[in-house]
Amino acid sequence: MGNHTWEVDIGFMFIVNHVLIYERSDGTDQLSGFLVIIGNNSNPWRTEMALQKSHSTRHKYILFADYTLARFVSVIRQNSTTLTLCEVEVYGECLHGKYSEFCNLTCGQCSNGEPCNKDTGECLNGCKPGWTGKLCDKGVRNFALNKFAYQSSTEYYNKFYWTADKAVDGNTDGRNPDFSRTCSETDIRMGIHTWEVDIGFMIIVKHVVIYERSDRKCSDGMYSEFCNRTYGQCSNGDPCNRDTGECFRGCEPGWTGTLCDKVLRNFALNKSAYQSSTLYFRAFNWTADKAVDGNTDGRYPGTSRTCSKTEKGIRNQSWEVDIGFLLIVNHVVIYDRSDGMDELSGFQVCIGNHSNQRNTSKPLLKKQLSQFRYRCIADNFVARFVSVIRPGKRTISLCEVEVYGECLDGMYSEFCNRTCGQCTNREPCDKDTGECHSGCEPGWTGVLCDKDSSAKLTQTLSRADLTVIGGSVAGACVGAIIIIIIIIAVLKRGRNTDTGGTEMEMNETGVNREESFGYTVVEEIMSPSDYSVASSCIPTTTASRDGSEHAVAQITEAKYEKFQDRGQIESFIYSIINDTETGS
Repeated sequence: MGNHTWEVDIGFMFIVNHVLIYERSDGTDQLSGFLVIIGNNSNPWRTEMALQKSHSTRHKYILFADYTLARFVSVIRQNSTTLTLCEVEVYGECLHGKYSEFCNLTCGQCSNGEPCNKDTGECLNGCKPGWTGKLCDKGVRNFALNKFAYQSSTEYYNKFYWTADKAVDGNTDGRNPDFSRTCSETDIRMGIHTWEVDIGFMIIVKHVVIYERSDRKCSDGMYSEFCNRTYGQCSNGDPCNRDTGECFRGCEPGWTGTLCDKVLRNFALNKSAYQSSTLYFRAFNWTADKAVDGNTDGRYPGTSRTCSKTEKGIRNQSWEVDIGFLLIVNHVVIYDRSDGMDELSGFQVCIGNHSNQRNTSKPLLKKQLSQFRYRCIADNFVARFVSVIRPGKRTISLCEVEVYGECLDGMYSEFCNRTCGQCTNREPCDKDTGECHSGCEPGWTGVLCDKDSSAKLTQTLSRADLTVIGGSVAGACVGAIIIIIIIIAVLKRGRNTDTGGTEMEMNETGVNREESFGYTVVEEIMSPSDYSVASSCIPTTTASRDGSEHAVAQITEAKYEKFQDRGQIESFIYSIINDTETGS
């Protein structure tokens, strides 16, 4: 019984991706409980990285190294009688800038300092100026140097002629040409501007490199033709393309868009977090919520207490945050502790719709932004839960986890729980304010396009209908009064012309003024309640200036309520006539 070890020396430093272990398949167990360690020296107990089994089949194990730099790979089996290995395969790639089977050849002069192909050494995007060949390892001569040059005109400025030969003198510095006098320039007053160099003989031209003056380029932070636009939040504070504003290496965490000018919200801030275990150390619980409190400082987590941490010696530790709702995740940023303690190497980030992320379908690829900060790209995946997993018996310490994204299309507000209004062409609204920046669909209004303008139109029409109906009723009442007045005038005229005839006519109709339909009835009709009934039909402003006619107008409506047959109406009319005669 004892500790049994096996080790392979690759012979040089390289980037380890994963290790495959094959054990014997005849049923004899001589590998259980093994441990794989990678590092830079032969003593495996002094190494930095212990790998754990991430996946296995019946007799094969795969162990991921997370692109760790190493030279030695060791297999250890403690407290056992023997260690048997049928095969060990170590997969990886050469360091950047190296290539070949043994990673001992240096890349050529690739364009923009890019690494070459690590197997063949070829520069995939071409060579730097002045270099050629598949490997960009062959220098080519500059045949224009100090040759005869000509230009269509020559600028004279600052007591200096900007002659054509200044462009082939070997000096590429264009920062202060007004003082260094290293550039050529034509006269601005001339219409056509040309420059030419005569090599003096025929050559095979590989490429031509032009250097312009650099004192007229935009200052840092500005771009466009007139240098009047501010560029966005480029990664690590890099400058953008001075013409287009694009960021060459992506955006800073929390920003997105081609110009890195669209801010994203950190949805993990102060959300509910959970971890598989919690370390209690120095009278302090390193709880999961410390990784979503907005404090990214990991320099002194033992005293500042700004990081979360799980207990030691527990297998497959995990940490998780619940956003509380589905959102579009753009990227996740992880802050490691920066006091020198390695408690995060080999971690994995997973996102999904369920709390248990070990079986998720979306593990994220991570990129190291700085020594203690990682960005994990989510490619706008819809998710609610974000988990950090570290296989093996290794603790997890997180100083901050930021989850950047946006609400689902059609939703807005801090919690993405409000529905957008009717934006034009069904465009999504502003996911923070809910505003429709391009206007509303027809029939909708308001800043949020949530007010139905057709309902307002219906309300307006209803009021108009009521006005028309009221006017019709009033018109009918006025018409009735006019008819009554005409009848009274005709009867009165006939009475004055032929009293006997009138009395005879009245006798024929059987109307008798001595009966109950006399003045007493008139007084009853003209009670205050009857006036109010009449005035509700016809406003007093429409009545005649004559007081008697005013009274007739007022009791007309009352008449419709009191009298039900022709005889009563005729008696009432004659009562009014007599009252009018008496008054006159």
